[in-house]
Amino acid sequence: MNPTVKEIMATDFPGAGAASRAYPSEYFDNWPPAGRLAYLEKATGDLIWEHDLEAGKVYWNENARALLGFKMGQAVTDPNWWSDRIHPEDRERTLALFRKFMEGELRSWSAEYRFRVADGSYRRFLSRAFPLRQYGQRVVRFIGLMTDLTEQRLAERERDEVFMHSLDPMCIGTHTGGYLRVNPAWEKAFGFTEAEMQGRNFLESVHPDDRPVAIAELQKRVAGKPTFELDCRFLCKDGSHRWFLWSAHSDGPEGLVYVFGKDITLRRQAEAALKAAKDAAEAANRAKSEFLANVSHEIRTPMNGIIGLTELALDTDLMPEQRTYLETVKTSADSLLSILNDILDFSKIEACKLDFDLVQFDLRKSIEAMVKTLGIRAGQKNLELASYVDPQVPAAVVGDPGRLQQILVNLIGNAIKFTERGEVVIGVERLSENGGEVELHFSVTDTGIGIPLNKQQAVFQSFVQADSSLTRRFGGTGLGLTIASQLIEKMGGRIWLKSEEGKGSVFHFTVRLRSAEPRSEETLRVDIASLEALPVLVVDDNDTNLHIIEKILSNWGLKPALANSGAAALNMLQRSAEAGHPFPLVILDIHMPGMDGFSIAHCIKQDPQLGGTEIMLLTSGSQTGDIAHCRELGVSAYLAKPVGEAELLEAIRRALHMAPDKTAARELVTRQLVQEGKHPLHFLIAEDNPVNRLLMKRLLEKQGHTSTEVENGRDAVEMLGKVAIDCVLMDVQMPVMNGFEATAAIRGTELHRDRHVPIIAMTAHAMAGDRQRCLSAGMDDYVIKPVNTKELFSAVDRVMAALKLRNKTV
Repeated sequence: MNPTVKEIMATDFPGAGAASRAYPSEYFDNWPPAGRLAYLEKATGDLIWEHDLEAGKVYWNENARALLGFKMGQAVTDPNWWSDRIHPEDRERTLALFRKFMEGELRSWSAEYRFRVADGSYRRFLSRAFPLRQYGQRVVRFIGLMTDLTEQRLAERERDEVFMHSLDPMCIGTHTGGYLRVNPAWEKAFGFTEAEMQGRNFLESVHPDDRPVAIAELQKRVAGKPTFELDCRFLCKDGSHRWFLWSAHSDGPEGLVYVFGKDITLRRQAEAALKAAKDAAEAANRAKSEFLANVSHEIRTPMNGIIGLTELALDTDLMPEQRTYLETVKTSADSLLSILNDILDFSKIEACKLDFDLVQFDLRKSIEAMVKTLGIRAGQKNLELASYVDPQVPAAVVGDPGRLQQILVNLIGNAIKFTERGEVVIGVERLSENGGEVELHFSVTDTGIGIPLNKQQAVFQSFVQADSSLTRRFGGTGLGLTIASQLIEKMGGRIWLKSEEGKGSVFHFTVRLRSAEPRSEETLRVDIASLEALPVLVVDDNDTNLHIIEKILSNWGLKPALANSGAAALNMLQRSAEAGHPFPLVILDIHMPGMDGFSIAHCIKQDPQLGGTEIMLLTSGSQTGDIAHCRELGVSAYLAKPVGEAELLEAIRRALHMAPDKTAARELVTRQLVQEGKHPLHFLIAEDNPVNRLLMKRLLEKQGHTSTEVENGRDAVEMLGKVAIDCVLMDVQMPVMNGFEATAAIRGTELHRDRHVPIIAMTAHAMAGDRQRCLSAGMDDYVIKPVNTKELFSAVDRVMAALKLRNKTV
């Protein structure tokens, strides 16, 4: 059923507050003329009235009733009602015009005035009236309408105030570029008054060199674009030109044009100066990079000699003390060489001299070898290091394996460096392969310190680390990620990261390599068909390791079962044996809480039902006696994590007596534990630099003392609660908690116990006031780096003598 006129007017009138509805055009075809007029009347929003002179009544339409407060059907009979509502300041003028109209001097009447509405406020109206004559002679009625101009006039007034009081030059012009009005700021900016601008054209003032661009913008406006922006030099009265940014808006192709100007002269001058400085800096930077590249190369050669000779010396018979010293020399030399290599690579990148050596290589073997090397560093920190290469990744690719390893070593090395506990996981997957080119996605995930969101982009910038204290703690130039990102870019990829402070980071990158047919030596020579559907129990408390090994075994066709604890593993082994399907192989992680791998292996060997189960042990770091223990338990394989796929497969085949040869599994070299002697005084060394820690330790040992070392102030505070310490050597600048904060914490705990521990500050600063600052912070004495042995022990003698005197007087 079609809606009635009344219904549409009640619900769909624009501005009535109800949501507008759409009706098909045929709904309106059958409206009577009166209905159409009623709808149009309401749509205009105008107040329409009719004055019946014979009846002495004034009738108003619905719009007027809503605004003026009339009731439906109510007529006005008070002759002064209209005139009384006219604003007093507008009344005389308005009524004078109306009298002329009533007396026949004017054929129609029109006036603009303020009129009081129902809520007592005044609104501005444009009012018009027309007479209705009987038989064309006597006026019997007047018809009029009032259009509300309140908002329009208010907007015009506000616009005029902005125009007159703006600090920026403004003008109102014609569509041909002529001037109608300019504001006071215009005269101040250019020196021309409004009268002087009359007869001039906008383009006349534009600098000749900028005029073509200005004409092009004006042509766009003529073509129908209502707005345009233009920056150009504009003529001043004194003959000079200033840079201005112009914005303009027009009412239409031939309407008024409103133009707003912004003086950008200083900005333009600054940009020109900046460009000149930038060009000069880039030239100097290129010269620097070329010089640095040459010098760094010359330094690298003798550094290789130092490292090589040190390695040769380490292969000879040495006293333990000599070996420690030489290992420290080698570590320092390696660090220096790493820095020099970073600088050399960076300078090569800047000088556009970095080359790539494209060869065919086995991607899996390359990654596994590199991860295996880094596994030693991870094991020293008791971290799990694992990698997984998706089966869809091609075995053979063409690229630069050295550069790819350089990227991965940097990312994995950083992950190990900034992770104190947990794991570092490397993943590789194929994103796409098309036209002989494969795109690979690499990820390096850690559970380390994480990077704050506001510093994540900065880590890819040259000479930047997320926290400057990390440089002091971990070393480095801040170039590693910059070099990695630029290498990745040159390999057709990109790098990004996701990180949460305190929860770890994931560095992602992609590269494009050419795919290749594997050479015979790059394929697995062993036959895995005999392992099809073989049940294997994998036991590890680390879920990442569990699932990586599960994926690898599943890809080979084996059927792995998983257990994350020793108790769960033994339960699964016993149930499978009782069911008549014992596991032929179990892969155990050695380092697990509760029951470790050796304990589980012992239980397996003691259970007659599990006599046929072969055991493989995986370790993140071998200990003295591990190999002997494995032999005692009859363990088949003892592998160091991370385990490569080929290595794992070969070990499984040997454990199950399927290998073509009888070669035993390769065993890792064990490390010997260092024993410490006891000496008269026991020091706590709080120093973030490992070389300085070693130096201080050896200096103390030379004098017959022992020491405990920590790398930050927080650890120093904690260590004092665990170990009896006679004296503290406190570095001032350390990450996590510096020396001043640590001293304050230590002195705070001493308030609750009757014991004072002497603290000697060690600082690389030698500025006036440093000594007093240290003493004021609660430290007992102060030595300057590099530490002089005589001065150090003089300070020790002083603080220990003071402590002895203090204890006597208490």
